[in-house]
Amino acid sequence: MNQPDATSSPPWLDAILHHASSLAVIAIGADAHIEFFSPGAQRLTGYDATEMRGCSPERLFAPEAFSTWQEEAASAVVVFCTLAETAASKCVPLICKDGSRRSVQLSVSVWRSADSSTGYLIVLSDVTAATEACRTLARQYALFEDGPAVAFACASGEPDRIEEVSPNVWRLLGYAPETVCSPGWWPAHVHPVDRPLLAAPAAEVPPGSALPVRRYRMLHADGRWLWVAEMRQQGGDGRLHGYWRDASVQVDEQARLSKIASQISGVLYQLRLYPDNRARFVYASDGFERLYGMDSRRLAEDAWVLFEVIVPEDQPRVQASLRRAADTLTPWRCEYRIHWAGGVRWFEGFSMPEPMGDGSVVFHGHNLDITDRKLTEDALEQSRQRLELALESAEIGLWDWAAANDRLSYDSRLARILEMPGGSDAQGPGEAGIDAWKRLLHPDDAPAVEQAWRNHLAGRTPLYEAEYRLRHPRGGWKWLAVRGRVVERDGAGQPLRAIGVAQDIGVRKRADLALKDSEAHFRALFQSHHAVMVLVDPQTGCIVDANEAAVAFYGYPRARLVGMSMSQINSLPQEELARRLRDATAQKHNHFVFGHRLASGEHRIVEVHSSPVESGGRTVLFSIVHDITARHRAEEALHTLQRRLQAVIDNIQAGVLMENDLGEVVIVNQLFCRLFGLDVAAESLLGSTCADILDPASRLFDQPERSVQRVKEVLAARALCAQEEWALRDGRTFERDHIPVEINGHYRGALWVYRDITQRKAQEMELRRLATTDALTGLPNRRSFMERLTQEFARFQRFGQPCSVLMLDIDHFKHINDTYGHAVGDLVLQGLSTLCLRNLRLTDTMGRLGGEEFAVLLPGCDELDAVEMAERLRTSVMEAGFPYQDLQLRITVSVGVASFEAGQDDMDAVLVLADKALYAAKRAGRNCSRVSRGDRNREREDSHA
Repeated sequence: MNQPDATSSPPWLDAILHHASSLAVIAIGADAHIEFFSPGAQRLTGYDATEMRGCSPERLFAPEAFSTWQEEAASAVVVFCTLAETAASKCVPLICKDGSRRSVQLSVSVWRSADSSTGYLIVLSDVTAATEACRTLARQYALFEDGPAVAFACASGEPDRIEEVSPNVWRLLGYAPETVCSPGWWPAHVHPVDRPLLAAPAAEVPPGSALPVRRYRMLHADGRWLWVAEMRQQGGDGRLHGYWRDASVQVDEQARLSKIASQISGVLYQLRLYPDNRARFVYASDGFERLYGMDSRRLAEDAWVLFEVIVPEDQPRVQASLRRAADTLTPWRCEYRIHWAGGVRWFEGFSMPEPMGDGSVVFHGHNLDITDRKLTEDALEQSRQRLELALESAEIGLWDWAAANDRLSYDSRLARILEMPGGSDAQGPGEAGIDAWKRLLHPDDAPAVEQAWRNHLAGRTPLYEAEYRLRHPRGGWKWLAVRGRVVERDGAGQPLRAIGVAQDIGVRKRADLALKDSEAHFRALFQSHHAVMVLVDPQTGCIVDANEAAVAFYGYPRARLVGMSMSQINSLPQEELARRLRDATAQKHNHFVFGHRLASGEHRIVEVHSSPVESGGRTVLFSIVHDITARHRAEEALHTLQRRLQAVIDNIQAGVLMENDLGEVVIVNQLFCRLFGLDVAAESLLGSTCADILDPASRLFDQPERSVQRVKEVLAARALCAQEEWALRDGRTFERDHIPVEINGHYRGALWVYRDITQRKAQEMELRRLATTDALTGLPNRRSFMERLTQEFARFQRFGQPCSVLMLDIDHFKHINDTYGHAVGDLVLQGLSTLCLRNLRLTDTMGRLGGEEFAVLLPGCDELDAVEMAERLRTSVMEAGFPYQDLQLRITVSVGVASFEAGQDDMDAVLVLADKALYAAKRAGRNCSRVSRGDRNREREDSHA
């Protein structure tokens, strides 16, 4: 047989490899040597095709690859022949080029070459992974055969059908493996209550992590329900792999533990904290969901979700303390708050950590709701702080008397007050004998103090109360107010212990003395002051005292005025007057304006300032009365004037806004609001800043930034600005005045006046149009044309730019009027205007000077350009027809041309020249154009003239 190149292949083999390039194919010739080695075989073995050409295939296989088929070792060719004849396949070890071994499935078929020689086609399939999986599974089943856990695997896509199960399943459930693997067996043997667990998907667990456990009941072969614990996960082969073990003991223990936990205040739990910071609750008693309001199943998967209800401020502290306890394996105790039922509750947690073999830590502990305790503690602490603050603020000290040694103990506050030993914070409280205390008493106060003390010790008074002076270490006397009581007596009723408080009342005593002096001064001031003053009893409404100024003002004798009811003087109804007196007493109001009647019957407007004061052991109203009748009348006159001014402003045909020197709006009318589209009452803008109103309003202007800038400029300059015109975006035009307001040379604000002059501007434009436009043709009239001519002449004189003028006149126009009438003549004039405008530039100006005479201003045109334009217009008119009924009227025009020249004094010179040229064209027979330059005429006549 010919030996083909090992790198080439027969055509039919190329076709195969074209469709299956990944196949490992080897072709063996009749001489048992390799003739073809496919790319797939090269990738599988690591050998290059050129290396294997002419080699024996036995080089690729281990020596024991073919020895198991016969008692003696068989050659590879014999094995290939046998496999080809029986159409069988064989799993054999393959030796790769790098020395590694792989398991391959060997399939052989016979092929014949073109010369009829016989060879073998060998296909190798790599089954190394499957072989290793089978070996591993066999080892696992061997391990599970006598163990307590049952291994199982579910079919891919059918998680409720068991495909494989370890043989020891009969030990756990009493069933043979074949029975367990039968279709529908698993769901049918799970307790109906627990079947929904089977529908849950398998968890994806990171490598090295513990598998999640779930418990449910399965029907044992003997008819009882057996609790099993299941651990499962999704395998890499797409199947569900898991384990069962007997969980009856654990369930019974958990039930007993739950019964115990239900009798314990709070909740019991086991928390497992993993090195990778994962955490889950292994166990939680029934009260967990009730206390925390969270599903315990979520906590069993991820304990950190509990932090969702913990107050955010407490979360870092709780987590840090838990991690510290796990690291140091010390007891964990922590108080924290949770959000619960719309409020906050306090919890206390305590647990003991236990290290596990996998590096995790299990906390065994309990949590208690300590909200009531915390509230009580907080209330007690606040009460203590308030008491301490009150005692400190009021300078109150505590004392304690013991009869056994007849000594008086006192705290540091009282020691500080008296500057006695023990008064510093370092020394703390002090102590003194009762006799030593008595020696400090002021001689004038000692008898009364000792009598009050004896009366209370004897039980004749419920409290011991006294105010007295004690000698101060630095000289002088210290006033004290002392209160106390006996708190303990013996069987015979004798006092054993008394406690009480002492307060420094030196300030009060000095105030009492000052008050007496003040009352004397007040009485002297009250009587001698020129202002009207009265003291009124708020209960009866009667005057209890009045000074001489009051007697003079009201005109009553003092004896009659004192004791008189205020209702006899005040014009208010008696019920309203009583209410005002109550308001003044409660200090709700202390300023009033009343009408008072004098003894003469005259009615006066008065302003009363009334405040409660203590006088003679009772509360009276000290009232100062000012006669404001004249001021009131002036204010009324001013209010009347303001109302009239407001009426004028409201009815003026302009928007008015006035601001004061602070930029606050003090006057504004409704028309201002309407002009600027403000859908508010004008009164609501009072008090606003002018900027708050004008800045938003400026957005209505066509140039808002310029408008705002202009407002700032005129305000800064405080200048009078009148009749400034401003265009608005909606097409309106406003006229604005700014009038600074000065009083006695001082700036007091500004007045803004806005007028809508849109209609007036439109009328002005229409009048301007009528004044500058010819009514018949719509062309500029003589006046407007002359203004334009003046502008162009000035530009010519300044810049020297060329400019020319054409004078046009309709030939024999009188004949048209006489023959067809003036109406037809008007149509001809209009048609001529339209025709000429179509031939002119936008910068050109055509005007009607009168009758049938027209003029055309040609800026930028010299004499030659002007003549060319004149001929174009003349030719267009001559060739055009003007329809009238069923006729086409034909007309011609004569044109005079003149240009601006240096030395011309005014624009009239060019008009005179153009007019001369026009008449030259008329004399030349009409329907032609002529040019006039200074004193010389240059004529040009159309060939068709």
